[in-house]
Amino acid sequence: MVIIQRLRSFFVNHVIQMSVRGLFLTLFAYMLISWIGLNFFQEKAITEIPVFFYWLLVTASTVGYGDFSPTTSGGQLFTAAFVIPCGLSMFAMTVGKVAALALDQWQKSINGLRALSMKNHILVLGWRGQRTIHLLELLLRETQQNLHRKVVLCVDKAIENPLPDRVQFVQVESFSSSKELQRACVADADIIILDTEADDTTLTTALYCAKVNTTANLIAYFQEEQLSELLKLHCPRAECMPSIATELMVKSAMDPGSSQLHHQLLSVAHGMTQYSVTYPEGCTSIAFSKIFHVFKEKHKATAIGLEQDGQLMVNPALDHQVLPGNRVYYIAEKRVLQINWETLSHV
Repeated sequence: MVIIQRLRSFFVNHVIQMSVRGLFLTLFAYMLISWIGLNFFQEKAITEIPVFFYWLLVTASTVGYGDFSPTTSGGQLFTAAFVIPCGLSMFAMTVGKVAALALDQWQKSINGLRALSMKNHILVLGWRGQRTIHLLELLLRETQQNLHRKVVLCVDKAIENPLPDRVQFVQVESFSSSKELQRACVADADIIILDTEADDTTLTTALYCAKVNTTANLIAYFQEEQLSELLKLHCPRAECMPSIATELMVKSAMDPGSSQLHHQLLSVAHGMTQYSVTYPEGCTSIAFSKIFHVFKEKHKATAIGLEQDGQLMVNPALDHQVLPGNRVYYIAEKRVLQINWETLSHV
């Protein structure tokens, strides 16, 4: 009994160090020796292939139904001396290895060390503590109406996933490593948001993202306007977000309440919020006044701006023509999802 316990302890203690390939080779050797030994002792009923695997699993797992058992003295002795003790060790080894692999994959997922396989996701690059968590919370609220749009956080800090089961997580040593950034599926992202601690890191990472992904909506936050202008020079499609704290303080000083107004327009948690929608291709051009009146009357929304040929127009003239592909900005309590554009273009 002491020998059996020591043998089992040896196998269990070495399960973590053993590779999957080594485990399979050990299992194969155990089954082969068991089958040869039982054949040697003329245990024909047990050594038939379908029955053998069933009997060996039942015996090794200590279930022992008793429907099959060795009948010869040699077979019984071989089973007691080799099949059962080694089977117990092999069963414990296999279960332990599977549990270790599952735990390893879970830890890699929590620590962001596992490569993702995603498409059309929202990728947030950078970690700024509570600011990033707030950003993720707002993104998750925005994507509640689109269950197929996942959010991925990629950081260069040694942290765990701050929102497990809600966002996917990738941890890299540096944003300058293209090989590591590939684990976040940068090339397949639909939206890329950069908010790092240093503007130069944001600039270099944005240039890399723009190179490997030519279709994603690229948004980058800069503390200094000079580097944002440099990014726009090399990547015109990038949307640079400068810090507007100073401007808001001045605006609130001259027009009290302006900061609260801007905060509400940006927040998706409560009140009226600013959204946008693209006027579909295939529709005829229409006057901005038609969109303004229909949005107000049917959707309780207010159209406030228009993007046309890369130029943003706030409060355009009512007779200004809205062309297919133009983006319309509006204020509403929630995003307007049902818009009959064909009827609107014939109003």
